[in-house]
Amino acid sequence: MMFAMVPFVSFAQSAVSADVAVASVATTVMTADPGFIPGDFFYFLDKWSEKVSTVITFNKEKKARKHFEYAKERIAEIKEVLKKPEAKLADIEATRKDFDAQVADAAALAKEEKDKGKDVAKLARELDDELDASRTALKNVFREHL
Repeated sequence: MMFAMVPFVSFAQSAVSADVAVASVATTVMTADPGFIPGDFFYFLDKWSEKVSTVITFNKEKKARKHFEYAKERIAEIKEVLKKPEAKLADIEATRKDFDAQVADAAALAKEEKDKGKDVAKLARELDDELDASRTALKNVFREHL
């Protein structure tokens, strides 16, 4: 029954194609719809649907890309949390740590594929570009809030 609910609780946003330039990635990061945000009553559903989605994704490259999409969603969530006057530092810090964890998971998957002898140069280049854009976007979110 839980898997039947997955399509209805999936809130991850904005897939980015492999050919998108870094500037476009930065725009996508900042315009991602965060869905539920930390502090929302149903935020756990967002996180749960992401976990289910990554578990049922067996292609390592696609799974790495999903982790980056979720990392970009964390940036959008932080931006939304910071707009609230009642924002909690704990929510922001936990979301930033989740951003780091998603990036680390994507990097680990790419390394795992490389260790198996697969050519991951293109994937690594794309993820590196997205990481640079995402980190810049995250810095900009915090600068805007100051």
